[in-house]
Amino acid sequence: VSQITLSLATPGSVSVSLSKTANWSIALEVRNKSRIAVEIWNAGFWPNHRWKLVDSVGTPVPLTSLGEAGARRFGAPNRDKNVRILLAPGKKFRYSTPPINLAFKLKPGTFQLSIVYRDTSNSKPLEVSSKPIRVVVGR
Repeated sequence: VSQITLSLATPGSVSVSLSKTANWSIALEVRNKSRIAVEIWNAGFWPNHRWKLVDSVGTPVPLTSLGEAGARRFGAPNRDKNVRILLAPGKKFRYSTPPINLAFKLKPGTFQLSIVYRDTSNSKPLEVSSKPIRVVVGR
């Protein structure tokens, strides 16, 4: 599992982890590692998240039409939902991405996947990028 830690404008920190699941989705976990409650917002996957999948030489993997439509929603100010999540110290929030095989035109090979989370809808804008995880697509 790849993990990063980020510092917020408040005196707290949050860790974000990525891990693979069996159904082509990626599990994301946000954990509050601070001593105070931390507020994050989730407007669904596409408005808050942009993912980057590259092959073994760093070439971006092309998106499917679904992936292109989702990518256009990243950072969109007009959202149909926006859920506030208040994480108490030591608590975590876990959720999954859409299946990556629906968003990318995958071929057999080894890839690196990273995800950017961005939220600018509240008074404390936040953007963080995960460290990449290895994704292997078999024949």
